[in-house]
Amino acid sequence: LKAILESSDWVKVGVSVKGDATRIKNDWGVTVASCEELKVLAQSKDLGITSFSLQSLAMRLLHEYLPKGDAVRRSNWAAPSLNVQQQHYAAADAVASKRVYDALKQDPVPAAP
Repeated sequence: LKAILESSDWVKVGVSVKGDATRIKNDWGVTVASCEELKVLAQSKDLGITSFSLQSLAMRLLHEYLPKGDAVRRSNWAAPSLNVQQQHYAAADAVASKRVYDALKQDPVPAAP
């Protein structure tokens, strides 16, 4: 995982991904290379939306609802191991981030629903 995070061959994408990279650097001493903010990329497009959360971007670009339950979002992410709900949440976020990134790289971006 460290090699992937430090590699510039792998683009890391997400909403607030640079904040995540800073936390990884501060907590683990790993410098995350090649980060691209989905919000910044989305704002450079004419999407007709004002919210640039991952949930909003997934709805606009993928026409899919991304569940973001408060209970799991506010759970203890600093625990030594993640519970099943946290694992599912993190995996869904990662997949949605990649798919949103791919959609934003299309020219033109997918049409609104």
